[in-house]
Amino acid sequence: MEMTFLFILFIAADQFQLLWLQNYLNLSRNKHCSIHRLPSIASVPHPEMTVDDVMLSLQGDLPPTSVWESVQNTSSPAQSTASLEHPQAQYCMGDTLDVRVDMRDHSGRPKTHGGDFILARIHSPKLQASAAGAVTDLRNGSYRVRFTLLWPGEVQVSVLLMHSSEAVQALWRSRQLNYNKITHKGTFVNGSKTETSECGFQLNTSKSLCEYKDERDGESYACYIPPTLPCHSIDTMSSFNTPGSPLTKEEASLLTRSIPGVTNLFETELLHGY
Repeated sequence: MEMTFLFILFIAADQFQLLWLQNYLNLSRNKHCSIHRLPSIASVPHPEMTVDDVMLSLQGDLPPTSVWESVQNTSSPAQSTASLEHPQAQYCMGDTLDVRVDMRDHSGRPKTHGGDFILARIHSPKLQASAAGAVTDLRNGSYRVRFTLLWPGEVQVSVLLMHSSEAVQALWRSRQLNYNKITHKGTFVNGSKTETSECGFQLNTSKSLCEYKDERDGESYACYIPPTLPCHSIDTMSSFNTPGSPLTKEEASLLTRSIPGVTNLFETELLHGY
């Protein structure tokens, strides 16, 4: 007996909310599906990366600095679309399912660069099973999401737009330029004597510093040398937010969240089995 797979695409109506793509997949044994042996996941050694290595590797995935006049020019989940690539008459366990996402702004104009923060997964609530999808940024406003169908049964697919490329760029800029958003204070103790000093990741190097570096990953931290106590007498660290925001009012609006509505865009039938 063959069961049908109902594919429904939902787009969040709220302009700052999530792009939803959901699949409902009913699976059964199917004589047309041969047994797939999924490749084993071998342990592949990877060279350890320092903090600087990680930050440098992210540079290529960040959207270019863009000048946008209003929120209307930013990525819109309501205007964007998602669709199956190369749909098949049926799918079997072990097959791949590809979804293409085409981003548009709030005026319906296609985006011409990537950088949107997209998360995707397949999941079966009844089986308590889930797996992540691999999102490939095509760097032209479109994305390809690839899933491997790892188990039979009803499967739901969700693709979410977490942040627009403009919001990602704003967060990256504020992170790079505003290390002083959080202020750190170190407490140095030696016997009954206690002194405090300002600490942070980027301090004025014209003053003498106590430098603390993790040799394993190259991460470093520093405090201004306290008046009399030695650097090794540091005991505790505290932090607090400084007033104000590094984001502009328009940038902050891109991070607003509210409960989204959904719109049924289309549906199609597929087959999926063992």
